[in-house]
This record gives sequence, C-alpha cells and structure tokens, in this order.
Amino acid sequence: MNWSNELRAFRTRNNLKQAAAADLIGVSQAYISRLEGGVQRPSADVEARLHALLAAPEHRPVFDSFKAVVQYSPHLMFLLSLRDGALWVEAASRSSIALRDTLAPGAPGLEVGAAMDPGDTPEVCAGVNTLIERGGFEGRLTLMDVAWSAQDRATGAPLYFRSTLVPVRDELGRWFIHGTSQPITSDEHKALTRRWNGPVGICSHVAGQRLPECVEAG
Repeated sequence: MNWSNELRAFRTRNNLKQAAAADLIGVSQAYISRLEGGVQRPSADVEARLHALLAAPEHRPVFDSFKAVVQYSPHLMFLLSLRDGALWVEAASRSSIALRDTLAPGAPGLEVGAAMDPGDTPEVCAGVNTLIERGGFEGRLTLMDVAWSAQDRATGAPLYFRSTLVPVRDELGRWFIHGTSQPITSDEHKALTRRWNGPVGICSHVAGQRLPECVEAG
C-alpha cells in the first residue's frame, strides 16, 4: 500500500492536520510527515494501526463505501477496473456472480479479484472493446449500454439483458466502471440493437442533458 497517498487522502477527506492524524495513530507529527514524504515505511505495529484506522466505518473512503454498496446490492451490479488491457472485477453483487450458474456455458462471468470473462458472447466482447477504445476508463463517456443475450442453462430458452456502464472516479483520481444489468424482453433487445445499429450504445457528455439516452451507435 502507498501510505504516502493513503495518509494524505485520509487527512483531506477528514480535514485533519498531520498532528491530529498522528494523535489518532499514536505517533509523532514528524513520523506522519516522513510517511507522507515517502522517506519512511511504517513498522508492522504502526501499519496494523493504520489499517485499523482506515477500515473504521467513520474513516472509510467514500469510494470504499461505494464498493460496499455494489457488493451488498440485491441487484445485478459490478465494478470494473482496467489492467493490462483487460477488465478486472473490483466488486460484484452476489446475484451478478451467481448469474453465470443460471446461464448456459459460454456466458460472461464475474469473479471478484480476477479478470472479467466475456465468454463466447459477441455482444459482450464488442462492449468490452468499445468501452476501452472510446475512453471509458478516462472519463470520456457519460455512459454506455450493451444489449446481449444468453441461453438458460436448464431450459435452453434465450434470455436477454441490458447492461448500463458508467465511469466513476475514486479519491485518487483513478477511473472505474460501475455496471448494472437487467433482464429485458426479446422485443426490447431487438429495438435497442436497431436503434444503436448494433449491440452497443454510446452516450458522450452533452451540456444541459439531464438523463442521457444512448443513441449513438457503437
């Protein structure tokens, strides 16, 4: 962990001076200064106290609380990051993780702490590629939608989904993608792919537009 960045971010969001942070941790102000300056690493004891302090609900970064919302949501929800050209799952609701078990083999899958598996679904693969190419992890999109389909594992019946992807940023300025998925009907799937001229709809920022609708084809 980069304690220099973490301590500065902790003090900023809690409006604390170095001396006040030092009192909370049980060290000197000079020690905090050296940690933030990157000239000293915390001892094992101090590092344990730092972890405990930052993990306390009243001190937890807002983005960590946001990740908890994703994790404990009853809906199909997930949070992605970009690493080495692949999407990684930072958080996901139980229903999102379990969805793959209800779909036939080849469906996309999510596992927290691992790269997202788009499966053999061309629509999802197109969505992943478009998201990266159009700057989703640089904040250059307002939102992106993907209409995709899979088969029910038990019955083989076709199932249709719409996934909405929105760029979000943490306290350190790193970009992530917050995603939600919902079942849709076959007719809704056809209407969306017709409107977007494909499975992906892109919405870039438009000044004064309150509720953006993806109308630009991916």
